[in-house]
Amino acid sequence: MKIYTGTGDKGTSALFTGERRPKTDVVFDALGTVDELTSVIAMALAQIDLYSNKSVHFGYNLKELCDQLDSIQRRLQALSSSVATPIPSSSGPDAPEQRRARFKHVNFPEDASKELEAWIDAMTEVLPPLRQFILPSGGTPGTTLHFARSICRRAESSIRHYPGDELGRGAGKGGGTGGTIRDAGGAFGKRQASHEEEYFHRKEREQLHILRQRLEEEMQYRRDEIKKHEEAIRRHEKLINELEERK
Repeated sequence: MKIYTGTGDKGTSALFTGERRPKTDVVFDALGTVDELTSVIAMALAQIDLYSNKSVHFGYNLKELCDQLDSIQRRLQALSSSVATPIPSSSGPDAPEQRRARFKHVNFPEDASKELEAWIDAMTEVLPPLRQFILPSGGTPGTTLHFARSICRRAESSIRHYPGDELGRGAGKGGGTGGTIRDAGGAFGKRQASHEEEYFHRKEREQLHILRQRLEEEMQYRRDEIKKHEEAIRRHEKLINELEERK
């Protein structure tokens, strides 16, 4: 099946309903931003996988973190489906039945935030108290998760601009879920960054220890060489003195 039509789209795109709208419609801004967020989470997952392949231990279960991020991706896909399936207008003779059928297929769980909030609480418990604004930092996975958090802020805003009458009941609260996902992304990023920072500080200490050992070995080698040269000089001086005495 080809993914292109070859006929041009005349500046429009189709929704799940078959309806075509201009690409400037708010629905495509919301869909594009949620898709961008899902892709950046995928980047973070790939980076975490690289760390796990290097047997890097951050002090917590990387698989659990990856499972949580995967779950968030799936929720975002469900949210995209809801956004891409606008509900028919409430006017018209068939509207009530159409809206009920559409709601059934694109309803987004209204309690979707509860599990995310539990994850945030669990991660917050092991992090030091937040007493000031923080700069996104840490290794690549941590900073990527901070990047995802900032995109999530934009996704939440774009969904809020979507006409509320066209969203499913749960998707209508998708912006609130987006806020919880954003908070989760921040907690993920801070936790990942804190462990990465600890890991890299440990690596720096190990590297400094190795460097210090090598410098000490080099200094000892030079001292031994100097000692050998001094002994050679003394032997030559002794030999010269013996030759002069024989004369």
